[in-house]
Amino acid sequence: MLKRDVTPAATHLKDGHQRRDFDFFYEDELMGMKSAGVLTRLSLAWSRDDEQKFYVQDRMREVGRDLWSWLADGAHVYICGAISMSKDIERAMIDVIASHGARTPDQAVAFFADLKKNGRFQADVY
Repeated sequence: MLKRDVTPAATHLKDGHQRRDFDFFYEDELMGMKSAGVLTRLSLAWSRDDEQKFYVQDRMREVGRDLWSWLADGAHVYICGAISMSKDIERAMIDVIASHGARTPDQAVAFFADLKKNGRFQADVY
C-alpha cells in the first residue's frame, strides 16, 4: 500500500494474489473505499488468471513514473506477503527509482536504503 502523508486522497493500494475469483479478499470493502475516495487508485494483479503471470511488481513498473513522483514527494510504502515476493518488490522499487528518478543503480539502492532507514518502506513478510 502506498500512502502519502499529505492527504488521504493520495492513497494507492496494489493487491495481488493468484486468482481473482478465489483470492480477492475484502473485495467489497476495498471497492467501497475506492468508491468513497479513500483509495484514489486500486491496482490488482492476479498471477494465475491469464496464461502470462502478472504480479504486483509488474503493476509497480507499469506506474513507475507515478510511483517515483510519490516517493519523491514523501510517500510511504507498506508491503505484506511472502519473503520471496518482498524481494521482487524491492527489486522493482530499485528499478523504478533508477529509471524514473534518473539515478545510477548504486544511487537507487542507496535511495531505497534511506526509505527503509527512515521508515518510509516497511515490510511484514513471512
